[in-house]
Amino acid sequence: ADREAVEAPVRKRIEGALAGVPSLDEDRILRQVLNLVEATVRTNFYQLDASGRPPATLAFKRESEAILLIGDTAGWLGQSLYLREICEREEGAPPPVDLAAERKNGDFVRALIAEGIASAVHDVSDGGLLPAIAEMAMASGIGAELDHPPMAAQAFWFGEDQGRYIVTVKPAVAEKTMQRARSSGVPARQLGFTGGDALTLQDERPILVAKLRERFEGWLPAYMAGQTP
Repeated sequence: ADREAVEAPVRKRIEGALAGVPSLDEDRILRQVLNLVEATVRTNFYQLDASGRPPATLAFKRESEAILLIGDTAGWLGQSLYLREICEREEGAPPPVDLAAERKNGDFVRALIAEGIASAVHDVSDGGLLPAIAEMAMASGIGAELDHPPMAAQAFWFGEDQGRYIVTVKPAVAEKTMQRARSSGVPARQLGFTGGDALTLQDERPILVAKLRERFEGWLPAYMAGQTP
């Protein structure tokens, strides 16, 4: 309720500014950006615990930890943010939901947390894998070096398959954790390692975490202050 009370006057100011946009094309573009911002602030990066701080398990905790993906990835792009914001298309069916698989995956991750094996955990929601990893990096200032994807990069990193989690563990227990997952019927694979000051994907230019956080956190305040070009 408190969050909604804070958001309401901001939303009213934005709507008032949009009402004054004379061009239909500019209005459409600005509303797409607004939709993206609203989807972003709904993710776990902005969810707070009882003390009003970000969840303790979200941020990467240290360098050289293994980054694991729990849950199956088919690269589902239908109705995804990638398709809408990058490709400017809204089509296809949304990803299917398997409640039994979601419960099994969630129970497995919860066990890793309870046993102290998982040092950081983030569910994969709007935007797919890469935005989730970026949020974990921005929350900590620690980068990540990611392996080559097993399918088309845009489908793997931005597909919105359901029931998935990013988990970090000590490298010494990474393989054992994945074997444990598979023996429980839970898909698991390693995505790379934490470390450095940038997000690094094979065959792509590294993105500095500090620059990413600056753009991520600074755009809306700058826009509201009339400073966005």
